[in-house]
Amino acid sequence: MAQVAGVTADQLRQAGRDDAADELVELESQATAQPTGFASDPQIDAIAALLATLPPEAQDEVLRRVRRDNPAAAQGAHDTRDRHRRAS
Repeated sequence: MAQVAGVTADQLRQAGRDDAADELVELESQATAQPTGFASDPQIDAIAALLATLPPEAQDEVLRRVRRDNPAAAQGAHDTRDRHRRAS
């Protein structure tokens, strides 16, 4: 729920929810560790991690703009977002 609400692990710790903060950190590390079937690219991994921190509406807007500017990249960006959502 914290990911969907955009709450960070630090904010959870400040609220006295260290257990939830630890779980959030673990989920985020698992999401970035998921195999993609492609060679690892640190820039793409960083972009995917940032995209995963955005609320779904913002993710959709970013992906809409990527599709508009680069149709070939659209499917890869969509797959990355779906992979991160499944990991959440």
